[in-house]
Amino acid sequence: MRLYPEAPAVRVLGERTYQTKRIHRYGWTLEGRDFRLTLPEGFIFDGASFPAPARVVYDTWSLGVWPVLIHDYAYRYGGRVPRRSYQEIVGAKWHHVPGGMDRYTADWLMLDLMRDKGVGRLRRNLAFHAIRAGGWRSWRRGLRGEKDHA
Repeated sequence: MRLYPEAPAVRVLGERTYQTKRIHRYGWTLEGRDFRLTLPEGFIFDGASFPAPARVVYDTWSLGVWPVLIHDYAYRYGGRVPRRSYQEIVGAKWHHVPGGMDRYTADWLMLDLMRDKGVGRLRRNLAFHAIRAGGWRSWRRGLRGEKDHA
């Protein structure tokens, strides 16, 4: 299952500051289970963040809008996204996933979305491994409720 019918609608608020212009939903299947993530209208995010040396290869949108938006949303909350925004279908009804999303799932979603959006294997794997190696700082800030994001 894939659910992202069109490109996310975002507005530029300033340098490296963006905001969703409407509600966005993304759905996926993992190990035979269907999930969805609902992002609210007005969610403010910073796009892809890279250390200075990596900016030679990557820019804010070089990994795609969906991968960056979904990843920033999960990291903003350290996986503990607002109730009813991360759901699994059980039977014919959507149910909140207790405990939220773990960091590996957030990073895996970004990798999977990069593949779907045509980001080359080398670029997406380098980005994935860089996030796995250094993303824990942003994840912990999200867990503490700080407003920084990945």
